[in-house]
Amino acid sequence: MSLQTSLDARPDLYESVADLETPALILDLDVLDRNLAEYTALASEHDVSLRTHMKTTKIPDLAHYVLEETGDGIICQTLGETEVMAASGIDDIYDYSMVVTETKLDHLLRVAEKVDHFETNVSGPEHVERFERAAANRDQRLGIVLEIDTGGGRFGVDPGQPAVEVAAQIHEADHLDLTALKTFEAHVKQDPDVETPDEYERACFAAMDEMRRTKDGIEDAGIAVETVKAGQSATVRYTAKHPVVTEINPGKFLVNDISELSFTSYDLDEEDCALSVLSTVIAKPSADRVMVDAGRKALVSHQTDTSEVAAADQRARPRHRTGVHYLQGYEEQGIVDVSNADDEIEVGDVIEFIPTTAHTTLNLHDTLIGVRDEQVVDVWDVQARGKVK
Repeated sequence: MSLQTSLDARPDLYESVADLETPALILDLDVLDRNLAEYTALASEHDVSLRTHMKTTKIPDLAHYVLEETGDGIICQTLGETEVMAASGIDDIYDYSMVVTETKLDHLLRVAEKVDHFETNVSGPEHVERFERAAANRDQRLGIVLEIDTGGGRFGVDPGQPAVEVAAQIHEADHLDLTALKTFEAHVKQDPDVETPDEYERACFAAMDEMRRTKDGIEDAGIAVETVKAGQSATVRYTAKHPVVTEINPGKFLVNDISELSFTSYDLDEEDCALSVLSTVIAKPSADRVMVDAGRKALVSHQTDTSEVAAADQRARPRHRTGVHYLQGYEEQGIVDVSNADDEIEVGDVIEFIPTTAHTTLNLHDTLIGVRDEQVVDVWDVQARGKVK
């Protein structure tokens, strides 16, 4: 833990947002509620479960808040995040950490014992072998989700017969239970030829057709498949409609960000973004340029993805201001172009930025401030911050 100073003092409840020391990370709870209601309704409409990925918020209290509406468990990206969430009393966790070392496997199994429903991911036969050895050493059963690569090119076995073979390996293992199939169809949103809702739906359905073909093959081999998981925030609006899908796994939808807007601008706008970084203008070297106190250590303002889609402007975007552009972030400060600003911007003014990537920005901060109607209504420690192991 870092040493706490007077500047780290938590803001008072009902303090005005205008009085917060900057840089400050704020969460508009009215927007979060609206986003959560939309996706809860989506899941209900298509009769699928909504298991929310919590890597975007990393805060157990917010996970509990979401579960009050969904009741369908959560996903964690790392074993460290999983342990934080389990320690807070969450009893239904899908761990997506892909651990492989003996030490981490043993640790994962100890965490799994504390949770009523626990499952974890495998991406190939070598994972199955490692999980079976670890579970056998502890004489413990472990729920396994088999990931299928339907085009993402990240984790997962190929659809069809390769997946059937790995499913059989899980089924034959003495200490493992195949609980679900999973795919992460994010390649759809990164395809430069997919631009309209109809194109999104066709591309998502093509991936889900691969999942249906794979599920049928596994079941033909005598292995039951009760759950098929899919999604991330931009695609589950479409994959949820496919009859093979029984559970959707979005996460960023709770807060959204500039990268998400750049991929699905017809579905989202800035009013759907709940997370912001408040910054103060600390210098005005020229009439067309100001410096703010939010640099790379407070605000993520670019993508490293070099794909054609990501080449669009994905810099952090000022909220409630036009003609203002975040040009470049240094470690602690940022350069902002104000040459076309509608209003004069002076030293001491506050500029609120929507980050390019919400989950990485949140991982930079110790504290998240919940606001409603420009007042502080809650303050949370980002308890799973830095839990990369």
